[in-house]
Amino acid sequence: QGTTEPGQPAAELPVALFSDEQGTCPISLTTSNAEAWRSAALLQVGQDMWSVQVNPPTVDKLSILKRALVSYPLLAGAKLSFADEAACLWSWSRRRPGATAWEEVGCSSPRYTPTAEDAGSMLRVECTPAALRQAPQGQQQGQQVVVYGEPSSCETGVVCLGPTPSVVDVRCPTGRLPTTSGPTFRVATYNILADQYAGTTYAQQVLFNYCPLENLDPDYRRQLVLRELDTYNADIVCLQEVDERAFTDLLAPHMEAAGYSGRYTNKMGKVREGEATFWRTSRFREVARKDVLLRDVFKQPLEPSHAHWAAMLEASPELRTALQKVTTIAQITVLEGVPDSSSSSSSTQGQTVSIINTHLFYHPYAPHIRSMHTAAILEEAHALRQQLPGPQPALLFCGDLNSDLNDGVPGVVELLQSGKLAADHWDWKQGASFKWGMEEEDGDPQQQAAAPKPPGSRIAAAAAALESGGQAAGSSTQATTAAATTAPAPTGGAHDPPVSPTHPGFESVSEEPAQEIAVMGVDVTLPFGSLRSADDLKTPFTNYTSGYKALLDYVWYEEERMQVSGQLGVPTEQQIGSFIPSPSFPSDHLAVVYDLTWKA
Repeated sequence: QGTTEPGQPAAELPVALFSDEQGTCPISLTTSNAEAWRSAALLQVGQDMWSVQVNPPTVDKLSILKRALVSYPLLAGAKLSFADEAACLWSWSRRRPGATAWEEVGCSSPRYTPTAEDAGSMLRVECTPAALRQAPQGQQQGQQVVVYGEPSSCETGVVCLGPTPSVVDVRCPTGRLPTTSGPTFRVATYNILADQYAGTTYAQQVLFNYCPLENLDPDYRRQLVLRELDTYNADIVCLQEVDERAFTDLLAPHMEAAGYSGRYTNKMGKVREGEATFWRTSRFREVARKDVLLRDVFKQPLEPSHAHWAAMLEASPELRTALQKVTTIAQITVLEGVPDSSSSSSSTQGQTVSIINTHLFYHPYAPHIRSMHTAAILEEAHALRQQLPGPQPALLFCGDLNSDLNDGVPGVVELLQSGKLAADHWDWKQGASFKWGMEEEDGDPQQQAAAPKPPGSRIAAAAAALESGGQAAGSSTQATTAAATTAPAPTGGAHDPPVSPTHPGFESVSEEPAQEIAVMGVDVTLPFGSLRSADDLKTPFTNYTSGYKALLDYVWYEEERMQVSGQLGVPTEQQIGSFIPSPSFPSDHLAVVYDLTWKA
């Protein structure tokens, strides 16, 4: 209603909705309110006209890493409503030190790589949401127009120089590795160190106390990881210790922008990290997948394909308990090569490969569980490929296997390289002492790194020193109890969930179990034969921390189907310069990268 002279009744204001922007097609007053607004283009209130937008394109959230580094690409992440991502407008600008105005840097993409000119400045990215809509009534029938919403922006902190040297400077001094073609493809596997482990107080003050805190920050480490992946230029990428949010908010968008598809599988239990597998879509397409949940595999009654484990499970209640506590999973992704337009030579087209990506249980006293899991994963992979039509895909077994060669050949390596594992292998006997304890891996990630842990493979030496009243030389942590000197050498990276050798959860850490177990091991034979390690087990280490150095990360392949045609060597201790993670190296592991070529 409008206003009139004092004391007079208010005059009615004309109010109307129109279905066209010109205000020539009023919507009938008999139309329901909900329906009228959905078809409205113009609102009249008195003499004023208001444009009506139904579900306008909106930026719900715009995010970017706050710690920007020169030469490390940034990718803004936008959560949109009622918008078409491809139609959105992007703009980057910088504000120099002491300035108040922002100046354009000439980038109209959500991805921008800071240059040396940006050092010391702040960066701002702006997204204007947009959507393709049908033209309002009165315009050409069926015509689409672009509708824009309100822009949204966010800023980085001050752009800093990256580390010198960086991990890619050390490993790839000539720059990005060349793209593969023809029958050759590149595979990389990398434990990137979960943020939830690197971010604990214990990790920062004890496990990785040699690494400056600012270099353990997720925003810093993630940029180094992304640049590594871009530099290695692999066709297949297997990652472990991937935080769920890091996959969703960072890895998946960056890899998709670089031409990859990928998938993530969280570990079982409460921990929010797992494995991620990516593949370059110009080389491969996914034809099948399976997630192997090891708890389910070993639930009783066992499936017929795993029935040979029954005797071990029946003989050991502790083993049955542990197998239902360990959170290990494995991804199996079957990929088929697509036509390679860049090469006239024989390509990967029509070739299929089954990629296994896993991170085996860390515990130093559970080698038997790692062997059982490896065998079960390969049994599941073999069963999957038998179900597929056509020629069976070749197998690639990748990941952090937590099985070092420091004190002999562990069961996992023996099983993979020979295709079998005897019932009297030392893995079985040492594993018989294992009892699931209070440091359960299924617990909260903060608690996983809360208790002291022996410094890697020096556990026996540390125990002996403590028993004699001294301290093991070079020990970075102080043990509070003594372990039997016959304890098996531990495996696994320093950030893995901690364990004390005489933790109350263990009745014994000696070579003999606390009570007689009728069946400690079984003869295991893989259904397809053996695999070959891509490095022939010659890599000196892939994990390099204070008190522990070992080969833990592997790529195994079927020698009858393919061969290694290239390898990115690991840096020397002198090139690394210090324990990792460090300002130059974002993880306590090193990525391993190989070129594989199909045999004719």
